[in-house]
This record gives sequence, C-alpha cells and structure tokens, in this order.
Amino acid sequence: MPMPEIALPIGLASQWLGSLLVLFDYYAGIGALILIGFTLVASVIFLRWWKIKDNPFRRVHMVVGIFTNFAVIAVLLLIVEMNGLVR
Repeated sequence: MPMPEIALPIGLASQWLGSLLVLFDYYAGIGALILIGFTLVASVIFLRWWKIKDNPFRRVHMVVGIFTNFAVIAVLLLIVEMNGLVR
C-alpha cells in the first residue's frame, strides 16, 4: 500500500465519521456516502481478485468479498435514498 502513514488515518477517520453520522441519524445520507467511498476504495486496494492466478480458492474468496461489499454498498445506497443528503 502506498503511503500507509497517510492512508490509515484517512481510512479510520472516514469509517468513524461515516458510521457515527449513520448511527445517530445526523446527516445519515452524507455518512452513508462517506462509507460507500471507503468501501469502494478498500475493495479496490485489498480485494484484487484479478491478480490471483495460482490459487483458485483464494480467488473465489476474493470474489465473494467483492460481492459482500456490493451488498453493503446497496444497503448504504438505501440509507442515502431514505434520508437524502441534507436534512
């Protein structure tokens, strides 16, 4: 991972901020968008299934992780739709 000393605080801050906004229903739509962005970036960085050539079980595991993250993004989009971006 390039520049982990910068990526880690940004990732943690976006997870905490987005989660707290959704949890307390205070600008939950914006919090859900923050979490969608984090989930997309984390999926691209950590679940690179297209680079796995030698181990088919590991590749399937990565693809299952991608589809799980798609499900999480679908729920977050539902939160955006229900709450809107601004109260």
